[in-house]
Amino acid sequence: MTTDTTARNTIIHGNCIQVMESMPTGSVDFILTDPPYIASYKSRDNKTVLNDDNAAWLHPSFAQMLIEQMGNAAMEKFETKVQQVM
Repeated sequence: MTTDTTARNTIIHGNCIQVMESMPTGSVDFILTDPPYIASYKSRDNKTVLNDDNAAWLHPSFAQMLIEQMGNAAMEKFETKVQQVM
């Protein structure tokens, strides 16, 4: 885990579940997340997205996010509906 605390806000990079478990309950007032779509994406040149075929971490991570949030906290998650084009 790496932490940059040079400003008022803190950016933490690491495994989200492990990092959040180490934080005090109710200590977060904003969460921004952009999880994979669990669509097993593969580009034309066979590139894939890490963990885009594994949903096992989603429930534990979102459950932990709710534990860490303060009373009036906000959470924003980006998502897109995948549609098949014929």
